Amino acid sequence: ELDLMTELQAELQAELQARKKQYLYIRKSLLDFGNTQAPIYPLGEICKIKRGKIMSKKDIKNNPGPFPVIARTLEPLGYVNTWNTENDPLGITHSGNPGLITWQERRYFRTHANYSCTIVNQNLVLDRYLFYLLNEKNHELKALAYGIVPSILIDPLRSFEVAIPCLSVQKHIVDTLDPLHKLTHDILQGIPREIALRKKQLQWFRTRLLSPLVKGIPTKEQGLLSVKKAS
Repeated sequence: ELDLMTELQAELQAELQARKKQYLYIRKSLLDFGNTQAPIYPLGEICKIKRGKIMSKKDIKNNPGPFPVIARTLEPLGYVNTWNTENDPLGITHSGNPGLITWQERRYFRTHANYSCTIVNQNLVLDRYLFYLLNEKNHELKALAYGIVPSILIDPLRSFEVAIPCLSVQKHIVDTLDPLHKLTHDILQGIPREIALRKKQLQWFRTRLLSPLVKGIPTKEQGLLSVKKAS
């Protein structure tokens, strides 16, 4: 049974990799505008860009709460009892892992390691479209970073150029990519969630099946005691 579960987990991993390749191919195809003459805008013209506030690990430890702390990774750094951002999900990391695109909905705390990318005109650009576009242009974004501790300064980020087609095209792109992104990246559903559940199940079965065998094996101390008694 363990072999079967291990095999199933390996199949899920292979399926995830195949789906990710499919997702990346489709994303690239949809966001390659070629000669369609989609209008080009500097990021700072369509977004309000600014860094968040300082929040140390000590602050997080001393102020536990329900609000995610978004810094330089996709996952929250922790959870605190205060927030400084609401319904402004899109972000770009400043340092540590510069150029990473973050997405956090509802209320959360954006740290100084993360730039806000607040859409100025919702009738011009969808934030979810911009999320996919910036991910597709991630290598170009990361190339903006420099310094001993690589970081992205705000002026080059504001000057970074992006293609903004009409809203109907943006919506089509978002509607196409959202299900694929959820399938391949969402830990609450899709393949990543199934892999996590299978991994927990496999660990549980291993513990259940192997613990009786381990109990029957004497420890090092018990073995030495037995030798002393025999002598």
